[in-house]
Amino acid sequence: MADILTQNYFEYKKVKKNLVRGKGLFFELRKGSSCSLHKGSFKVARLGVKNGLDFSPLTKKQFTVFLASFRRHFYSRMRSVEGLIGLRVCVKDGSFIRDKNVSAWNEVSLGSYFYCIDLNSAYWQSAYKLGYISEKMFLNYDSSQVEYKSAKRLCFSFLSRNAKADYYLGSDFLYSVSCEDSEFVFAFDNIRNYLQNIIYELVRCVGFEYLEYTIDSVFVRSDKVDVVKAKLRELGLEFKIIQCKKTNDTDYFYGSKLKQFIKN
Repeated sequence: MADILTQNYFEYKKVKKNLVRGKGLFFELRKGSSCSLHKGSFKVARLGVKNGLDFSPLTKKQFTVFLASFRRHFYSRMRSVEGLIGLRVCVKDGSFIRDKNVSAWNEVSLGSYFYCIDLNSAYWQSAYKLGYISEKMFLNYDSSQVEYKSAKRLCFSFLSRNAKADYYLGSDFLYSVSCEDSEFVFAFDNIRNYLQNIIYELVRCVGFEYLEYTIDSVFVRSDKVDVVKAKLRELGLEFKIIQCKKTNDTDYFYGSKLKQFIKN
């Protein structure tokens, strides 16, 4: 039934306009990028996930099935694993989600190589380390399951999406009802904070001699690669290494892909 009710933007707006003209009571439920229209106990229209969300190469149906399976597993873990409810991972002082060390970049000679150490399925690994997913679930969708790469990242962001219902009587707005499951919001924050702390540990272990870091990777010169590898192995985290090459004062090759370090 959900597929029958799914409209494009213009069809959805047309249904809403007809509800307004009917002058009866209805409500619009919003959650993340999805919204639906309800009259009485019936759902009369739904506008699905925005086209901007990329879960390729999975189809929308495959992603929906995966997301439903993940949610059931996640909710089960929250109920059964002691300590997950109430868990709070705090960000360490001095850490940031991302940073670029321009002075270190300027010291890299043209044509020289440096390296990106990137955590495999960073959110997925972090969720496993914190206990939000079981070992079996973790291994079923490990880094070798490349088709699930985007899906595994997106499924956690869906946890932090709160529902809000706006009630109308015809064209008159009446009130809003918000539904926030704070534990799931905290779960998403915990995973991001855990990741941020891991990257900060890597930055510290190289003596802050990094070129760049993000939420799931750190860029360092060749003499610091073994230090980072050793720390990640100590933490039991999987990673990959991408060779980078400085091509000019602003650009570099990330593997075979040309990227900008300094934007013009």
